[in-house]
Amino acid sequence: MGDLSADQLDNLKKDSRFTLTASPGMQMYYLQMDALGKSGRKELTDPRVRRAIFMAIDREGIIKALMPGAEMAQAPEVFCHTGRQIGCTPHTQSYPKYDPEGAKKLLAEAGWKDGFPLKIFTRPPMTDVTIAVAGMLRQVGIKAEVADMPLSVYRKMRDEGKVVARIGESPYGDIPDAGTILDRWFGVDLRDYWRDKD
Repeated sequence: MGDLSADQLDNLKKDSRFTLTASPGMQMYYLQMDALGKSGRKELTDPRVRRAIFMAIDREGIIKALMPGAEMAQAPEVFCHTGRQIGCTPHTQSYPKYDPEGAKKLLAEAGWKDGFPLKIFTRPPMTDVTIAVAGMLRQVGIKAEVADMPLSVYRKMRDEGKVVARIGESPYGDIPDAGTILDRWFGVDLRDYWRDKD
């Protein structure tokens, strides 16, 4: 079974008819932000703001609280599965560490001491994760809200340049070649909110 919530897993564990074994997969959840300002919103075009957002998110905490089989889930430092996908080579750059106080300081430095509204688009099965992320962003002053919608509605808004932030999933993680993930980010212009030709 896939896409179980932690609560569903706990209920199954209580039922003696079932034996449960977690196995590692390669599905990925990710946060996508409008770094180009396609939506007309400029907050996320500032790298300090994007960094502050990542600093506000406790990725390990989300795994422990929401991911069934959390002992096997990871918050990787690269956007592929090291050792499990061809072409996935670790690099020296890593995600910012969880630091909500540092995130507040960085937002203030970028001119957003009082925060700003941020709608985060999502859909099941990422809804619970998105709610958790929105709560963490609110702790640093960003007035985050969750916009849960069908994929078809999201795609229409994305193609019209109306998406500011999104938590999505990558089914391409299940293919043992990192090139499939690169295609997701650099292969289709309509989903590209960060294009840097270099």
